[in-house]
Amino acid sequence: MTPDPKAGENEMKITAKRLESGYWHLRGEGPCNWAQPPNWPCSEAVLRASAFNEASEDFIRDALMVAEARSRLDGEGEGGGRC
Repeated sequence: MTPDPKAGENEMKITAKRLESGYWHLRGEGPCNWAQPPNWPCSEAVLRASAFNEASEDFIRDALMVAEARSRLDGEGEGGGRC
């Protein structure tokens, strides 16, 4: 993913909730900014494949930043936790 010169400005709030099915529901701001990946955190490819087709690039970027931060916390010394 190409670094965004605006990264860090007006970051979108991302919430993640584990569903009964085992999938995750990620929600950003606005009706189109959501995804349901099978694992969380996940890679960009998995996030894009599981995102609503009209999800914004801001949502994708900010969700990936959250995934990276969570992966670092979950996987310190364990090789990470990304799918």
